[in-house]
Amino acid sequence: MPMKPVGPSLSMCRARWETAGICGCFSLARWFTTWSTRARAAKVIITEFAGVHQGIISCDRYSGYKRFARLNPGVKLAFCWAHQRRDFLKLANSYPESAEWALQWVDRIGNLYHLNAVRLTALKGSPERVNSQWVLEQAVQQMGAHCAVGVASHETFPPAAKVLESMTAHWAGLTVFVAHPWVAMDNNAAERSMRSPVVGRKNFSGSGAQGSAELAATTYSLFATMKLWGLNLRNWLTAYLQACADNGNAKTEVNFNVSSPTVCWTLRLCVVVRCECLTPRRTNSPRAQLATVCATPWTV
Repeated sequence: MPMKPVGPSLSMCRARWETAGICGCFSLARWFTTWSTRARAAKVIITEFAGVHQGIISCDRYSGYKRFARLNPGVKLAFCWAHQRRDFLKLANSYPESAEWALQWVDRIGNLYHLNAVRLTALKGSPERVNSQWVLEQAVQQMGAHCAVGVASHETFPPAAKVLESMTAHWAGLTVFVAHPWVAMDNNAAERSMRSPVVGRKNFSGSGAQGSAELAATTYSLFATMKLWGLNLRNWLTAYLQACADNGNAKTEVNFNVSSPTVCWTLRLCVVVRCECLTPRRTNSPRAQLATVCATPWTV
């Protein structure tokens, strides 16, 4: 059975948006939002997540995330194993003489994914879960030992040593998932959620003005939120636009008759948070409310 998060966890990625700077995204449980801004530095993340002082961010090795974690000691970075695996594949392609060695590391990473999947299929508290946890921990320790030996050896091919040194530097973040089973081993969920904006950027070169970029970010946020909630986008959008038309083309809050009132409230708040990101900051703003939600542990 799939694991439910029992603590704050964000899956993040970023992508360049032509003309308007950076378009970034994060997802939190059943939340999704994007932003678009001219800023390209760590201040984008620091601004968007002001008020969030604890939790786990599943991300790549972008320096902006690292700076945010340094400013907020309660935030842990869970670095992406898919990116680490990509380093070894790049090494194998660039230096054929190291291909066999690099692919052995690719296999080790694949084994970690397998062992983690086995752990997550076992019921919490069961003997199978305890045993699979132990097996995973042993595999991680062995990989760490192999990495340390490779870094210390003077015979290691320099480009290969560089990959191992990078893995050593990010080891604490790469192994966060071991003690926190609800944290994914990669940030692929966020990467996939950015696919539509990235494809659009390549097809029509992004936006020609800042206002247009903000509109695109709002639209992508809304559509991705619908997908994340498993709602029919066509039905949802049709109902909303029809309600607006019936209300004289004015903004309208629609009850979509979902089974849980909490679902409907959360969905509306998520959309409001995105709109609030386009306006000056207020201490009682919906974005501040989102910071409170981010800092509140979830239940199983």
